[in-house]
This record gives sequence, C-alpha cells and structure tokens, in this order.
Amino acid sequence: RGYWDPLSAIAVRVLTTDPHEDIDAAFFERKVRQALESRHQLIDFKGLHYLIDAAHLLRARPLTVLMAGTGDRRDALAAQARHLGLEDRVRLLGKRDDVQALLAASDLFVCPSVWDEALGNVILEAMAWGLPIVTTPVFGIREQVREDVNGVFYAPGDVAALADALARLATDDALRARLAGNAVPALDALTDFDAMVEAYGRI
Repeated sequence: RGYWDPLSAIAVRVLTTDPHEDIDAAFFERKVRQALESRHQLIDFKGLHYLIDAAHLLRARPLTVLMAGTGDRRDALAAQARHLGLEDRVRLLGKRDDVQALLAASDLFVCPSVWDEALGNVILEAMAWGLPIVTTPVFGIREQVREDVNGVFYAPGDVAALADALARLATDDALRARLAGNAVPALDALTDFDAMVEAYGRI
C-alpha cells in the first residue's frame, strides 16, 4: 500500500512473535493512509547513526535492525555498520513496498529523531500495527507517543539511553506486551489528521 523512501525509521526484531493479525485492515487503512504516503529526508537529524551505535552496544543480544528506504545518507550508514561489524545485524533493505509485512515481522519500532518533526507519520504506522515505540520526545512525536503508555522516550542523541531502552523492552516481556496492547487505543485517541494539521498551523 505504500513504502518507506527515503529511509525514515527503524523496525527492530528482537524476539519471535506472532503477526498482529487482529488489527482490522480497514482500521489500518483509515488511520495511516497519509502515513503510508509520507516521505522524509535521510539526513543527520533523523538520528539513524545513533541507532547503529546503540545496536553495537547491544551486539551480544539477538537484535536485528531493519532499515527500509533510500537517501543520501544510506551509504554512510552502511559503512558505519560495516565498520562496527554489524552487517548481519543492521540490514539496509532499500525501497520497499511491503511496509505491513515489515511491521508484522517486527517487535519494536524506533524513531530516533533529534530535531522536531512536523508530523511523525511513520509512528502512526507502527502504532496501528500494535508495536511498542522507542523514540525521542521532540515536537511532533511527543504529541503522539505517551511515555510508559505506548512507548519509551530517551534523550535525543543519547546512545546509551537508547540502548538501555531497547534492552529493557527486549527483556521485559510484560512491559513490551503492555505497550503493544496500548498502541491501537493510543492511536485511536489521537486527534484526526485534518484537525492535527489545523492545530499545527495555529502554532
């Protein structure tokens, strides 16, 4: 139904879980139609290099990072992963048209932005698929993710804190399940897209 291009966020597979088949397709389409059409720049403010550094800190754990999309920074990110010996743990998948399959195969969703986001549309996709979110409380994201309800915040650019958040969710089954269970209700409680755009326009 859509694709991530350029690269804008990360789905993380840390465990083996069943796909979230209980998410109604019509609900998914209604909530994230705009998100599936979103485009983002793959540049430093997305914080993707910090996620690779965090994966390096967690290299002893069974964690795989999936990066979908393209962009000017893709080669640099690939080189960083190679330099850290993470070629088999950080997978740059290129342009994809199977967003739902990637989300269904993932256990966590990470959006490591270090600057404000106009609209964190990729997060809406992950919420609709029932994924816990690990992200930063920058403007545009903190309006969508609720700390300890459907996600975990860490300070932008803090690699150790990001690694700690990932490790916590990877090892705490109850926490991960609770955040996942709150994802769709949290999404449903958000202001609708048109009202959100109007509200942002008044800021």
